[in-house]
Amino acid sequence: MSTNQDPKFYAIHFMPYADLPEDVDQYPSTWVDFPNKHFNPENGRLFYERYISELILADKLGFDGICFNEHHQSAYSMMPSAALIAAHLAPQTKHAKLCAFGPLVNLQYPNRTAEELAMLDLLSGGRLEVGFPVGIPTEYFSSPSMINPTTARQRYFESLDIIRKIWSEDGPFEYEGEIYNYRFLNVWPKPYQTPHPKVWLLGGASPETAQYAAEHGLKYASAVMPFSVQAKAFQAFRDQANEIGRKATSDDIMMGTFTYVAETDEIAVKEAIEHLSYYFKTFLKWAPQYGQPPGYVSPESVKRMLSSGGVIDFSAMTQDDILTKMPVIVGSPDTVASRYEQLMEELGATNIVSDMHYGNMPHWKTVKNLTMFAHEVMPRLKKKKTAHMHF
Repeated sequence: MSTNQDPKFYAIHFMPYADLPEDVDQYPSTWVDFPNKHFNPENGRLFYERYISELILADKLGFDGICFNEHHQSAYSMMPSAALIAAHLAPQTKHAKLCAFGPLVNLQYPNRTAEELAMLDLLSGGRLEVGFPVGIPTEYFSSPSMINPTTARQRYFESLDIIRKIWSEDGPFEYEGEIYNYRFLNVWPKPYQTPHPKVWLLGGASPETAQYAAEHGLKYASAVMPFSVQAKAFQAFRDQANEIGRKATSDDIMMGTFTYVAETDEIAVKEAIEHLSYYFKTFLKWAPQYGQPPGYVSPESVKRMLSSGGVIDFSAMTQDDILTKMPVIVGSPDTVASRYEQLMEELGATNIVSDMHYGNMPHWKTVKNLTMFAHEVMPRLKKKKTAHMHF
């Protein structure tokens, strides 16, 4: 496939609490039940200041978007509200899209979500983009017991339907669904963008999410999964789009990576590997009972998961596994640019969201990574415009 679409580069930050105790490996999980006595408020405040400065730097360096995620009851992320981070950054940034990749609609009322995001779109002057995930399994242990994980998919799609109707149609109007019933939907304010901000559905190996995105004219982004899994998910999205006569383009797809750029390949690996290892082995560690709440995963998704090799055991990964089996791109500017170009062609994506900070990476490395990527990688790829893409 050929495209004149310039690649778009998004920098994502998970804002971890990276001051964990030395015996953190003795805990079975850093999610759900990891004791919050280990959170030091003063350190937390300093982390927020630092992480915000890194996202502001990404805006100044010319990244097309800056992204923030939402998670609950975990040292993995200090962002229980992506909307609050977006509101904080709106007056401090000028150009980059503000990407709230993670309002968890399953854990809150969809009309409230629509109101808050519409307000954010106005505050940012129309720079908001939204990514809606179903929510990883651990989130359902951080929510009221009334939210049954077996209804996750139904609740998710119904919420998406409500939010898009609120944004696109004039109210008041009624809504009757299996989960939600509204006598009056008449949201004030409405979004700045018409009919609404760009909407990404965030998926992994779920065919249902890819199908819904294709059928409803939405864009599709992969959660951070191995490139082989991302490729299958993107092909499923394109296949579903083709079945209904929709022409899905490379601009409808966003791939996810972990990236680090340094002067040479050797320096890049040396500077990045310990933080990548900390991310996968410590921050992605949760007890088995929190991994799959009963009914959360559909039979179709289980089949796809098993065909892809099953659930990844991050704790058993070697450093070589992380570099070769995970969506990691580490190296010199030449190496990183070449690998990005190859993957954009193979996966058919011209939107790339890159985690430029991970694990316990210090501030100076994050600044170096962002700066070298912006100055020495992005210009090469934007100039080439991935003129020939076949998938």
